[in-house]
Amino acid sequence: MNTQALGAILQDSATVTRLLATGRRNQTLAGVCRDLLAFPLSKHVVSVNLHDQTLVLNIDDPVWATRARLISPDLVARLAEALPAAGVSDVRIRVSPPAAAAGPAAAGLPAAKVSDAAATALAAGSRAISDPDIKEVLQRLASR
Repeated sequence: MNTQALGAILQDSATVTRLLATGRRNQTLAGVCRDLLAFPLSKHVVSVNLHDQTLVLNIDDPVWATRARLISPDLVARLAEALPAAGVSDVRIRVSPPAAAAGPAAAGLPAAKVSDAAATALAAGSRAISDPDIKEVLQRLASR
């Protein structure tokens, strides 16, 4: 059996690197969108994602999603000014209720349990990771 430290695998993974870059980009886009949208609509933005040149804006309530659809052409123009490098040319609005966005615990499902061996491996892997976000996630998983 080939054994490698989890930290080495994750740090050398092009997939993990790409996922982290995408996550950071989406966090930046979400922050900019919240800044550009008027209160209280900005509070209803759950998350954003960018597919090609289409910004997918997830809103937590159907009523607020409708309002977001009404102003989406203006949002495209404002995003082009604020983040021209993103190249957003269209906005798609989706309803994403908080329970679905928050995961199984918010939906009333029990949290998954981690075995002692898995918890030990996750904790050891987290110590080898330099990225603070990945380290935090691994430590959280190990503590379940």
